[in-house]
Amino acid sequence: MIQSLYALGQALKTNEDFAPYFASYANPFAGFDELDRAKVIVLEIKNDEVMGTDMETFSPAHAHRYLYRKPKGARGAPLVATGPFYPVHSLETEKQQETQRDNVEKIMSRIGRAIPDGKSVYFSSTAAKEVGLARINELLYNETGSKDHRYIYTLRVNDKYLGEYEELRDLLDQEAYTKYYEKSRGKAKTCALSHETDVEVWGRIDTLGFTVNDISFSRGGFDGASSFRMFPVSKDAALALEAARRYAFSNLTDRFYTLEYLIVPRMIEGSPSQLLTMARKMIKDKNDTTLAGKATPILKAGGLIDILASDETIQRSGVIFDILFYQRKQAQLALQLHLQDVAPARLVQLRNTIKQIGDRYGRAFGYRNKDKELVPFRIHFGMVKNFFSEGKGLKIRFDPAFFRILEGVFYGQPLDEATIVAALTRKIREAFKTDGDDYHLPFHTTVQQAIATRTLLGRLGLFNHTSYQIMDEPSSPITLRREAYLTEHAAFFDPQPALKGAFLLGCLTSMLAYAQYDHLRSKPFLKKLNNLNMGLDELRALSAPLLNKIQEYQGRKSGGYAPSHTETTQLLSEANSLLIEGKKPSRDDLSFAFSTGLVMQDKFGMDMARERREAKEQQEPASTE
Repeated sequence: MIQSLYALGQALKTNEDFAPYFASYANPFAGFDELDRAKVIVLEIKNDEVMGTDMETFSPAHAHRYLYRKPKGARGAPLVATGPFYPVHSLETEKQQETQRDNVEKIMSRIGRAIPDGKSVYFSSTAAKEVGLARINELLYNETGSKDHRYIYTLRVNDKYLGEYEELRDLLDQEAYTKYYEKSRGKAKTCALSHETDVEVWGRIDTLGFTVNDISFSRGGFDGASSFRMFPVSKDAALALEAARRYAFSNLTDRFYTLEYLIVPRMIEGSPSQLLTMARKMIKDKNDTTLAGKATPILKAGGLIDILASDETIQRSGVIFDILFYQRKQAQLALQLHLQDVAPARLVQLRNTIKQIGDRYGRAFGYRNKDKELVPFRIHFGMVKNFFSEGKGLKIRFDPAFFRILEGVFYGQPLDEATIVAALTRKIREAFKTDGDDYHLPFHTTVQQAIATRTLLGRLGLFNHTSYQIMDEPSSPITLRREAYLTEHAAFFDPQPALKGAFLLGCLTSMLAYAQYDHLRSKPFLKKLNNLNMGLDELRALSAPLLNKIQEYQGRKSGGYAPSHTETTQLLSEANSLLIEGKKPSRDDLSFAFSTGLVMQDKFGMDMARERREAKEQQEPASTE
């Protein structure tokens, strides 16, 4: 990634249009696409008197006005009085007032350290500064904001923005890069990026949020002051990295729930101008809303990865990508996954496979909207993440396993199928426990998503066998009949006959549950399923009570929803025979197969009822006037 950023920085250097990226100030809203909701709170100072506030909508063309630069560390002071502000949206409750006071207190600490005592650009004396800070504190406390907006504060002194004062610009230029060299630099060393000897190299490059003075770099007595020996970077290279970082985080990032990702293009062969053309193409596509609906979702519809997978121009350009998945934590980035040399062809393969699985299960797992129109089911990694995360919305916490899956997906590296199935089955059990088997959803939806997720990862070749690769006609919609379903998924069921037996028992249990619901408006037999933690012993022990309960409903006068005696004995006989054949599958695999039968039997029954209804409608004579 560092090398790719350096190449991008070198390319930016060749075009004067990108000169602002080499300036010592930064874009405070880099990576935030909705700039109409990016606001600047301007505190007006005239002749030592703080007059009030003004609100501006931020424009990247005006970034030079504010001289924003992220401070060192979470509590570091900015070089000038500009920084982020997180106002509450209301001051009605005591808790909101306390939150606002805490926010403003932190900001005032920073402003107080950014404005020197004595005579300065801001105030004529220390006394005037103290009076002014008290007024600023009052103004900021009363400044409420919208939840969907982002804010920074800045000062305008005597009708001039901070960026209009030469001494403040010089201060920023002088101090902006001190962190790179003040504790680690060497003379006449070879730069690790340009591979050329330079007068001086720096050792504290933190372009991606970490430096080589961290503990992980200190094994064997490594001295942080000598970090330049491990990763020496010349001044020119450091400036190129800084410019590329700003450009990339402003233009080449996207969000996936609480996770963000950065994509940096790299030409296999090509000139800096070609690399710039590619970057501009990516930005244009990202901002083209007409492409959002055309891209088959990989992560999310209209996301940068999805658009790249759909752009044939990029696919033919001889470019590869570095992708960095990260989360923001205060002043640094929590790096979750770094992928190098991802080819566009892999993105296309992902898109095509996702489309195949969507076509395969779209009709069967879809639903009817309020207009009775079919909304087909679609698999994507926004769905896959449901099994490898906790929480919802902006409170989602990703499991480490999710990043291992992403790595396998983009690199084509095999995954441990048992680990994947354990995660899928765990969520299935949670849904079953909290929602039972109610027809209005989560459990049924969870099982359907689990089936599609397992099939997707298998079709991508991420499991150490070819079962999913040899499925017949992977794009053809599945047939909603029991025997046809088993045939279409033979590659999964045939190697371990007990899985087919578990599936058939799941189907019979679903038939019984349907009959119970018709009589009782509840399904008490589901309490006998050990919360879907089904091993061979539990499945074999289930047969007798399942048969007895089905026969009980068959004997009732209104037992029309119970399966017939012939069907019951045939399925039970086959299931019991299969449960003693061949290998012994894991409890998770057996539970997965049983849950699949439990859910799919409902689909089979509903589709058969639909066919009967349509056949009846066709047989009815046309009405006459």
